[in-house]
Amino acid sequence: MAIVIRTLFNNQTWRAPCVAPGKDERCALCFEDGRVPHAPQKDDAVCSGFCWERELCSRHEWPCTPQGNAFGDRVQTGDQVFLVHREPGGRYTIWGYTHVFSVERQPRNMGDANRIGYAFLKLDDFTPLSAETRPRGLSAEELVGAQWGQGCYRYLDIAEAERFEQLLEDRHGIG
Repeated sequence: MAIVIRTLFNNQTWRAPCVAPGKDERCALCFEDGRVPHAPQKDDAVCSGFCWERELCSRHEWPCTPQGNAFGDRVQTGDQVFLVHREPGGRYTIWGYTHVFSVERQPRNMGDANRIGYAFLKLDDFTPLSAETRPRGLSAEELVGAQWGQGCYRYLDIAEAERFEQLLEDRHGIG
């Protein structure tokens, strides 16, 4: 099994809060109601909001949302993980690739206050793909075979995962 996770863009390579999110059109989705747990201010020099993306490449974990839900048995340790973000025109870019390290089957009840009530996928360490060669301009249909409405992840069947692998192999020698 494989999973694709749809993230928001982060202009600090998914390691820190965005710089000047109100001036970066790729951060526009962060200002829409319900997109992030706590939205930034348009005039922030450094994002004052809270999102899962800001530490994705340092904490290497992604939550099951909404709060209180948990990942089911469809995702397992070792599964492939493809990370995409939506571009301003509505198309998608594949920006990351890794594997599931472990799966929390129950929401957390202690620890960091922002993470209580969420169950997480722990991911193998990874870094974003090179910005210059990321597969870009992909439609939701090309990624998951249909329009992508709500939700930030989709499970991929073998053929869909192979399509992602081919895109990455063509650009990065990953597969």
